This record gives sequence, structure tokens and C-alpha cells, in this order.
Amino acid sequence: MLRPVSVASRANKPIGDRYDHERAFLVARDQESPFDARVKQIAGRHAALTFKYTGPWPPYNFVNIR
Repeated sequence: MLRPVSVASRANKPIGDRYDHERAFLVARDQESPFDARVKQIAGRHAALTFKYTGPWPPYNFVNIR
């Protein structure tokens, strides 16, 4: 659902027991508003869940360093 407004996404292992899912999304600057709107739309359909996101962050989830 968020793929159309993001360049890439990655599933991460949730930290602690307070989170069920954790994902990282790489979002182009010109897609920040559409991404935000889509998250709010999804959250509005799932009132029992809490959606939390932060950023912008460096794209460290999308780099493989060896």
C-alpha cells in the first residue's frame, strides 16, 4: 500500500515487545506529502493500531557495506 509512494522498503526486526512490525521506507523528497497522506489513510482504517514514523533519516537500511 505504501510502495506506490516510496522508492523501496525493508522489513526490519521489531525492537522490543511494543512493536509488532517495523519497516523502513525510502521516500523521494517530492513524495513526502503523498506518503504522509497514505499513512494517515491506512491508519484511519485501522483504529485499533498505532502507526508511528519518523524521519527523514539517512538511507542506512538500503545500503550493504562489506
